[in-house]
Amino acid sequence: MLLKHTTRTVQAVVRDVVGRLDLDTAEIVPAEQLGLNDIGQVQIRLASPVVAEEYVVSRRTGAFLLIDAHDGATLAAGMVGEPLAEARCPGRRPAQYAI
Repeated sequence: MLLKHTTRTVQAVVRDVVGRLDLDTAEIVPAEQLGLNDIGQVQIRLASPVVAEEYVVSRRTGAFLLIDAHDGATLAAGMVGEPLAEARCPGRRPAQYAI
């Protein structure tokens, strides 16, 4: 699959499905997969870096699309979340964010 972010398109792989949004409680609940129209939290690994910020900071650099590499169909729209704990380094910008 491909990730389209601003003007860049890079190869991407969903590394992990963290959870799915429970619409009744507005909480993320554990899930192994997401169904059609589900809202979830995932971790995505990119083939090359993109310059991103959290969606709450910048809608332009905090949003992306996941695209089918074979037919160009849009698979999902996403928002960049807060930096992952393992990516936080004092004095450096994080390299990994929650999606």
